[in-house]
Amino acid sequence: LAMRQEALVNDGEWPITEPSDSIINSDLFFWDPNRDIDWQEELLGGTAEQTDISIALSGGTQYTQFLFRGNFFNQTNVFRYDDSAFESGSGHFNLNHASRDSRFKANISTTYNVVNNQQNGADLTDQALILPPNAPPLFDEFGQFNWENNFENPLADLEEEYENKSRSLITNLLLSYELLPGLRLRSTLGYTNSQVNETRIQPLSSFRPEEREFASANFGNGQEETWIIEPQIEYTKALGGGNINLLAGATLQSSTRERVTLTGLQYTIDALLEDLRAAGDYHVANNQFSEYKYAASFLRINYNLKDKYIFNATGRRDGSSRFGSGKQFGNFGAIGVAWIFSEESFMRNALPFLSFGKIRGSYGVTGNDQIGDYEFLDTYRASILEYNNVTSLISTRAANPDFSWETNKKLEVGLELGFLQDRLFLNASWFRNRSSDQLVGRPLPATTGYSELQFNFPALVENRGWEFVLNTVNLRSNQFEWSSAFNLTRFRNELVEFPDIEEFPVFDNRYEVGQPLFGGKQYQPLGVNPETGVYDFFDFNADGEINVLDRQDFVAEEQDYFGGFSNTFQWKGFRLDIQFQFVRQNALDPLSSFVIPGSPANISSDALERWQNAGDITGVQKFSYLKRDTRDAHNFHISSSARLVDASFIRLQNLSFSWTIPDPWSKAVKLDQASVFVQGQNLWTITDYEGLDPETGNFSLPPLRMVTTGVQLSF
Repeated sequence: LAMRQEALVNDGEWPITEPSDSIINSDLFFWDPNRDIDWQEELLGGTAEQTDISIALSGGTQYTQFLFRGNFFNQTNVFRYDDSAFESGSGHFNLNHASRDSRFKANISTTYNVVNNQQNGADLTDQALILPPNAPPLFDEFGQFNWENNFENPLADLEEEYENKSRSLITNLLLSYELLPGLRLRSTLGYTNSQVNETRIQPLSSFRPEEREFASANFGNGQEETWIIEPQIEYTKALGGGNINLLAGATLQSSTRERVTLTGLQYTIDALLEDLRAAGDYHVANNQFSEYKYAASFLRINYNLKDKYIFNATGRRDGSSRFGSGKQFGNFGAIGVAWIFSEESFMRNALPFLSFGKIRGSYGVTGNDQIGDYEFLDTYRASILEYNNVTSLISTRAANPDFSWETNKKLEVGLELGFLQDRLFLNASWFRNRSSDQLVGRPLPATTGYSELQFNFPALVENRGWEFVLNTVNLRSNQFEWSSAFNLTRFRNELVEFPDIEEFPVFDNRYEVGQPLFGGKQYQPLGVNPETGVYDFFDFNADGEINVLDRQDFVAEEQDYFGGFSNTFQWKGFRLDIQFQFVRQNALDPLSSFVIPGSPANISSDALERWQNAGDITGVQKFSYLKRDTRDAHNFHISSSARLVDASFIRLQNLSFSWTIPDPWSKAVKLDQASVFVQGQNLWTITDYEGLDPETGNFSLPPLRMVTTGVQLSF
């Protein structure tokens, strides 16, 4: 409250004499000044429960094997006063068969999933952080939602119920037949069908009493159907002291998607919200149909000489219906070589402690067509409004038939070393991925009637770095083993080229050649003016004012390196796994951006270091709520490098302990095998980051600490 009063004093608005201003500032005049509610505990203090049950049955003969598996999963959430849950069930069937001479083989796999998701889409995390501690209780004395004195009750969001029911069938059939020794034909056939039914309602109870005029509801139905056929022919033959393997194949795929969304309006009774007939008005909000087709052919050659020299080359041609005529097909390929030098006799003699050594390198070009369907066409939709009693059409997309496949070029060089019979194994690699002709949307002026136009991004983006993986067996005996694993990745992203970037103002105002894509041009902070108490910024164009043209200071948000370290201990039937995750990175501090210090909201305690008197040297500007200059300065501040903070962390990602019950005990109760386990995830984090979570870096619900116990039984 002292902060709020100080802000109004700085704004020249205290003391307040106008009654209307008192109503706006309810936290000062009407809410209990002695109330102190911990809103994080009040809204987020629940405990989520998770149940995961699975059962499997397998059997068969030498030539035919089968597997049945069923699974049930249920999960609640941590939001108090919210009893919604997520449930799913699945059934899986797998059948393998081989002829007596093993020339013919078949495998069929089918999975059926059912999902019932009733978890509300509302995330109360942000409200739990910014609600003033003296805000009114959530419920009044009658147990109803409390709306007193302009209080926006956050539980109203939970009244907006959501339900998603989906069913999916996934089935695959693999057939293969050996025509001649070394010559095999095979084909994979797949079919997927998924259906979704969604309901979202906004009842009268989610509005303030004086705003309860009408309720609304949305009903959505969707279906997606996909089939895929992949025939292949493979030939293997000894040649020149080695083995050559030739593989040729093709892919044919077709997908169709349908979606219909109906919106019901002007409901007057919440009990009838799921009945569209009870709506005072309704319309078709969305009615879509799309079809995607993909075709490809490829040839792969692999030659292995004496298990020491390996050569691999692949060429393919891909076609997609997502591009216009003449742009639908692209040619891609890859080449790789490897030398297992540990197989050389001179290496075995010179380095007897080296059990494995391999140098490898590869270069490949792949394509990407992961955009929406019909992006190259002019498209239209029917308007819900009529003109002279005739339904009109609205243009929704401008045509661009000239874009085509996005291209990704990957170069990698690696070294693999094994020592002491591979008890110490190191894998190190350097990679460089270059992406060009990226499929992105080019923003268009609002006067065109469109928000963007699909095109190939005229830029070259590079991702490069090093990856290291080290696996060790530290101790090994008849009953005890201790093994470790360590991995480290150093990563760099860079915009290498962007010809004529100034012709693309939206991109020119954000990106800079030679800098990462993860970031952008921001204002350059000069700290708090000791005389005015307001943030100052560098005036790049020297026009005497700070505006969007002064966003020229590039601020990169990136990871320097990341990795993990794990240990596994096994003794008799006991097993302990410990896994740590670490990341060296910077990020934007969300605490400095949520609300301006001085507004009717909870803020970080860092704001107590604010400017108060002329001559103060501090990094936080004065409290303010209504003054335009301080509000603008706050907005400039949250778009500057001043928000960049160290978000590095070390996290105990996983800790698990299991015990496999000795066989005599299991056999005594007619079990083949039995084990019990307890597992913890996201248990402990070391970081200087002051936000909720350094990994997500925002105000959504952070990763939860999870403890799981279970039993595994095999009959």
